[in-house]
Amino acid sequence: MTEDECTLLMGFLRQLNQTPTRFKDPLADKLIREQIDLKPDAHYLLVQRALELEMELGRLKESLRDSNMKQISQEAQSPNPYGFINSNPNLWGSSSGPKKEDSPVDKITSTTPSSNWEDRAVKFLSKHSLKLWLAIALIWCVVIYIK
Repeated sequence: MTEDECTLLMGFLRQLNQTPTRFKDPLADKLIREQIDLKPDAHYLLVQRALELEMELGRLKESLRDSNMKQISQEAQSPNPYGFINSNPNLWGSSSGPKKEDSPVDKITSTTPSSNWEDRAVKFLSKHSLKLWLAIALIWCVVIYIK
């Protein structure tokens, strides 16, 4: 065992001994005890596995932190794309400029009546579902009253 592993193990065991047991599920406790009794080295293997996972989590956190730091430093180095002079280049002249030609695919997808109709129907039903149910209930009441 290396010195780092010993330090990690001692820290883990200290945390284990300091952790209070709040609630112990009786069935889970029974199953765990049964399986540990079947494998004499189970305690050792479980602690070993927990430490491996803890080390991997630490590496992932460090990798994520490094990744975030690189992203932050890249953003800090690049000039602000929307400053005073270049407020939003995508808007300039867009309303009065020449309109680009639609591709044949855009024409087919934009003129498909079934998708437009379906989209509008779904939006209508989601907006007016309460009113529709009330109308159905009212019609039902009228039919029952007339009979």
